[in-house]
Amino acid sequence: MPKIYPLEVKLFAVEKRRAGHSWDRVSELVSEEFKIQRPSRRQMSKWQKELSITEGLKQVFSEDVRKKAEVAKGETLRQVIDGLIPTLLAAREYTGEEFEYSGWRWFFQAVEGVLGRAKLKRFLDRYFNEPKAVAEIPPMNTKP
Repeated sequence: MPKIYPLEVKLFAVEKRRAGHSWDRVSELVSEEFKIQRPSRRQMSKWQKELSITEGLKQVFSEDVRKKAEVAKGETLRQVIDGLIPTLLAAREYTGEEFEYSGWRWFFQAVEGVLGRAKLKRFLDRYFNEPKAVAEIPPMNTKP
C-alpha cells in the first residue's frame, strides 16, 4: 500500500516537476525538504495529474483558514465571556454609561490591541472616507 502524503508535499513535488526537474530529482528534493520517505515516480505522476497548482493552493488556503477559524472561534468566545459581558453589565449597573457604546468601545479596544492605534485609526478613516457603494465584501445578513 502506498504511503499517503500531505497536500503540501504533493504541491511541492508538482511545482518542482513543472520547474523542469526529473522525477528522481523531485523525489530527492521532497525527501530533503520534508525529511520523509521518498515518493515513487508513479505516485508523483498521479499527483501531477490530480493537482493543478491553482486548485491545490485553493485547497491549502481553505484548510489553513478553516483551522485558524476554529482557533479564532474559541478565542473569541473566551474573550466575549471574559471581557465583553462583564463590561456591558458594569456599564449598565455601575457607571451609567451608554450600554451600546460600552460594547463597541470594548470591541475597538480589542481590535486596537491587535492592530495598534495608528493602523486602526487609518482603517476607520479610510472606511468612512470611501463611498458607501464601494463595499468590498457583501453586507452581513442581519435579522431585524
